[in-house]
Amino acid sequence: MVLRDQDAAQCTAVKERLTDLVPPDRRAATLVRVACRELESWIIGDWVALAKAYDQQRLAANSARASYRDPDLLSRPVEEIRKFIPEYQKRDGARRTGALLDPSTNRSKSFRAFCSGVGRLQW
Repeated sequence: MVLRDQDAAQCTAVKERLTDLVPPDRRAATLVRVACRELESWIIGDWVALAKAYDQQRLAANSARASYRDPDLLSRPVEEIRKFIPEYQKRDGARRTGALLDPSTNRSKSFRAFCSGVGRLQW
């Protein structure tokens, strides 16, 4: 499995470049996914999980805001989180929220694609 943030690059170009790094005989068994734009897009896709992770239930109401309906379009999702949680740090935030994210309700298309791909992997 290969996972990388899109950052400012074009999503399809990043995925293609990463796929090219995988030896040809391993490509069929390798899942390559790109978190559009940053991993925090996945977290913003599930405000309920973020609210629970930081014990700030008021954050869950953000899931109804139009500006967060498609978190993969946000240019700097980490900055959006920091508007509500100024002390937010990427690594700590990922650890707190990771297990709480719900693929069935998450608004991030790239997160749902990642989860779908993981579900198809054979271990």
